Amino acid sequence: MKEITPEMLERYYSNTCAAEERKMVEIWLNSQEPQSPNEEKLLSTSWETITTKVGTAPAAPSYKSYLVRWGGIAAIFVILLSTGIYGYKNFYGPANESSEIPAQNFKTISAELGEKKSLVLPDGSTVVLNSASELKYPDKFDEESRVVSLKGHAHFNIQRDENRPFIIYTATSKTQVLGTSFDVIDRADTERTEVVVTSGKVRFSELKNEKNSVDLTVDKQGILLPNSPIIVNGVTATYHTAWKEDILLFENKPFGDIVKVLERWYAIDITVNNQELLERQFTFTYENPSVEELFERMAFVAKFEYAIDGQHITIY
Repeated sequence: MKEITPEMLERYYSNTCAAEERKMVEIWLNSQEPQSPNEEKLLSTSWETITTKVGTAPAAPSYKSYLVRWGGIAAIFVILLSTGIYGYKNFYGPANESSEIPAQNFKTISAELGEKKSLVLPDGSTVVLNSASELKYPDKFDEESRVVSLKGHAHFNIQRDENRPFIIYTATSKTQVLGTSFDVIDRADTERTEVVVTSGKVRFSELKNEKNSVDLTVDKQGILLPNSPIIVNGVTATYHTAWKEDILLFENKPFGDIVKVLERWYAIDITVNNQELLERQFTFTYENPSVEELFERMAFVAKFEYAIDGQHITIY
């Protein structure tokens, strides 16, 4: 997700930010845990700046004590009311005339190790979350945009809406569409973000430098690496989205990358005591076999030995 700054928080509290920026801040505030070691300091710094400008100095709120315990946006709302800095109407914006308008609620859907989850978003778009992934989205999209936040790997099938672009933020990227289907992969254990398009067109950008941007169409893959222009490859998109149908499909993948996928897919821990094997590339296609079946077949093709001990597998 795009970096949150004190200036951005100040604009949010004073209701002077754009709709897309407001969504980004609300997703950040609604996070159940700090995204970086500096977030509590950031909130405190922002609060001090705001209170200095409005001429009052309440104690700076703690990220953990307020945002986590009170639930993000609701906590900030209570703080603002109690200090008298902004009224309810100013906090939610002049367009909201009703005194009974509730704070926006955000939902977090997680797929744990070894599972996948499917969900329907408020606009009818559908998402399939791969294992060890998380999606945050509002319970209702606004009239200007549809914004969500992703950690991990998901396939999106977006309902077309010419008036409201659909935007997916990850830690390093922004993907914007009107209506299409595609995969987004942003794993914390890698330094790359990928987008693979199965229908339509998407705009894939680097958050820190949106000029580093490409338009991707069907069977195109965009790869974002640190300090590098986005790489565009021609691919067979169905190979990259086979996981939705419980098909393990690897095409010329280093064995080390395959191991990471298998650990998430089966919720297992794999130790490979063979550095040369980790670097070799393989092509495998398996229709969701059991762990035992999978390793028996892979060992035959890749010529390795292994031992299974509960949820731990050692490869020699």
